[in-house]
Amino acid sequence: MSEQQYLEMHTAALIPLDMCADIKLFSECMREYQHAFRAWGVKHLEHRRYGLPLVNANGRLHNNPEPVCYPLDQWNVDPVSYTHLTLPTTPYV
Repeated sequence: MSEQQYLEMHTAALIPLDMCADIKLFSECMREYQHAFRAWGVKHLEHRRYGLPLVNANGRLHNNPEPVCYPLDQWNVDPVSYTHLTLPTTPYV
């Protein structure tokens, strides 16, 4: 994605939230699913970026490929195509 494309998609500044995450608790909860994390996309693998599908098209953790674990610029730049990814996986439940 070019810088121009990025700027066209992101037209407003991020809005801070008043949420606070307990990282230790999150890490403990996710330990059970550490086998299901996968690289975030297929580009820039030198960076340690991983994703875990919380919802997807069939509720399974081990789809290959898994569209929800790809950046939009690598899978599909049209977010409307993601509307069918609604079944929760076990970490979500």
